[in-house]
Order: sequence, then C-alpha cells, then structure tokens
Amino acid sequence: MAAEVWDAYPSDSLLAAGWHQGTLFSLPGAAYSWNDTPAGDAPENIKTQAHEAKIKSKELLVMASQDCDILSKAEPHVEALRVRVKDKPSDRSYLARITNNSFREFVLAAERGLVADARIRLLIAKDVLRGLEPDPWAMDDQTRVDFVDWLAGRYDRPAVPTPIYEAVCRPIRSELERLQTEDSETFAALNRSIRKIRVKLPSPDSTNLDVGLFIILEDDIDDEGARAVEGAVESIKRVVAQGNTAVNLEIEQAPYSDVLLCEFDVTRPLDLDYMTDQGDEIVLESLRVTIP
Repeated sequence: MAAEVWDAYPSDSLLAAGWHQGTLFSLPGAAYSWNDTPAGDAPENIKTQAHEAKIKSKELLVMASQDCDILSKAEPHVEALRVRVKDKPSDRSYLARITNNSFREFVLAAERGLVADARIRLLIAKDVLRGLEPDPWAMDDQTRVDFVDWLAGRYDRPAVPTPIYEAVCRPIRSELERLQTEDSETFAALNRSIRKIRVKLPSPDSTNLDVGLFIILEDDIDDEGARAVEGAVESIKRVVAQGNTAVNLEIEQAPYSDVLLCEFDVTRPLDLDYMTDQGDEIVLESLRVTIP
C-alpha cells in the first residue's frame, strides 16, 4: 500500500519519469551566472555586471528542488547543484574530511567521488529535463535524509558569536582533535553514540557567557559509548574552564527519543562545519559528532 501511495504520480509528470530531489544527472555546458561590479568603479558609480560559467564535461548535477516543486505547475524551473567528481586516490582524505561535516559540500557517493557543491546553483527549465535521462545511481534512504538536512542546514545554521567560539567552541574542537589522534577507539565510540549537539546561547544583551550544551544521544548506546560520552563531558568542562574567559557552561544530555520539542525551541544546532560571525568555516576531519 505504501508503495502505491508514493508512486501515484501523474503519468506525464517529471516525478513519474524519475526526477526527484537528489536525482543525479548530466548536462554538460549548462550555464550558471552571477552579478558583480566592474573593477575600479567608484562607489557612487557602481553598476552590476553579469558573469557566466559552464558545467564541465566531467561534472554532474544533482536535483535540489523538493518533489512538490518539481511537480508544481507554478514552478517553471528546478534548482540543481554542481557535482564534482573527486575519484583520484589522492582525493580520499579530502572526501573523508568533508563527509557529514561541511555545509558547503556534501559527499553523495564516496565510492564514485561525487561531491555536491552548494556554492554553484543552477536554475533549469523543466522542459529541459524531459529530454534528459536521470543517472541510474540513486541515493539510499540514509543518504537522502542527510542530503535534505544538509540542504536546509545551508540556510538555517546560526553563526556563533566570536567570543563564544573562542571561549567554548575552539577548545572543544581542539580537545576532540586530541582525542581522535591519541585514542581513536574512544573517539569512534563517541562518534557512534552522539546523534547531535545543540547549543543555547546567551541573550544579545547579556553581560555573561551563559552557554548550554544539549547532547542528543543515540537511543541505544553500548557501555563503551556511555563511558566515552561521560569522558567527553568531563573533558569539555575541563578545557572550557581552563580558558581565559569565564563561561557559565551547563551540559545536558538525553536519548533522541526522549527529546522534547520545547528543548529544540530554546536551542540551536551546533555543527563542526560552522560559520562564525567572522565567516570562518570549521571542519574537523572525519567526525560525525557535531561540535566545533
């Protein structure tokens, strides 16, 4: 019954032809453009200037538009992202570094070296797709969930104020890097036990750095994972307390199935690949645990 419901698309629709969010396809020469200002223009004489570039023959595209928008007659275009192919042996460490950790790039398929790039977006008329065939590659269910979260995260991730980044995020990141290097087994146990970490930031008019970390655990963690989480919490408290800035840090944790909506309402996502208010992207190699 479920398959009949989800597959009940109009026979002449793009969805029926296999076009969905996450569909991979080839369109060499497809153009993307941006607006800029001519070099040397005085501020009072600024004029916009259009620039254009094209998708290379080896590059692919991945559908970013949501299925409802692909189907809608009110939407004449779909949005797609450039997909670079990083399939050389020398690219493996690069793929490992950005997997699950970058809001600018997303590893669609590590075995093929497919990397979606959120910085290059194209609008494509739907009629163009009717003359194309989707790539036979298809996302598995978990990749699809992660891809959708990544698309949304590109816009809804909050910037961490620099004082909080320096007092809280940077020392945590350094501690996790140390753990990854010195105790890889504990690091792996921590990595598989924590689902997400969210942060409660102080109000803009607060004179104190009152910061809360809310650790969302996987529902079923083993004893090794529980010990790793306990050790990480103590390490986080220690390294933050050793800093030059006084921080009132509170850390709570709960299994994913016990998390309440109100706890989401007062917290924000805290991710490794993070835009501080200085524009810095922070990526910690091969870590799923989402803390800067």
